[in-house]
Amino acid sequence: MTPLGHAAVAYAASRAIPRCVPLAAVIGGIAPDVDFILLPFSFFNEIHRVVTHNVFFVFAAALAVAAIARRGRAAVFFAAILGGLLHLATDSVLDDNPTNGIGIALFWPLGDEMYSPFNLAATNEAAPAWDGLASAMRITWPALAIEAPFYALAAALFVVRRGSVTATTSPISSTDKA
Repeated sequence: MTPLGHAAVAYAASRAIPRCVPLAAVIGGIAPDVDFILLPFSFFNEIHRVVTHNVFFVFAAALAVAAIARRGRAAVFFAAILGGLLHLATDSVLDDNPTNGIGIALFWPLGDEMYSPFNLAATNEAAPAWDGLASAMRITWPALAIEAPFYALAAALFVVRRGSVTATTSPISSTDKA
């Protein structure tokens, strides 16, 4: 799943949970893909879905997000954990590129076993390795069909949320009336 797909899943889930902080969930949801900054390097394929795709990284990232929050740190931490765990869950069941193993290294660095309880994506044995932006785009395009419903759901929830906020708050307060 692409970072945008992970953001959509995290946002949609955060809207379903009362008092969940959507922005923190989205940040937590895309944090495990921070390793994409290393895509130009030859070792990227060996570390993707390993170093940043584990419960320890998700916990550390959630702590970092909560530490920079101005208020509601517990809620921010919870939302970031939620987003990160959803990222791990989706990558463990929607993996079509076996070039560095199917699934995620859930407990890395304690172990580097790849976990995928079941795989919903058709495994593409001929998938190219993550050896640069061009191959990343070839790998990503087919996955967008799986992600499209998540984009639509997140967008719909965002529009509904914006509409309810606009409907309940008047653009003119009592102090603004002439």
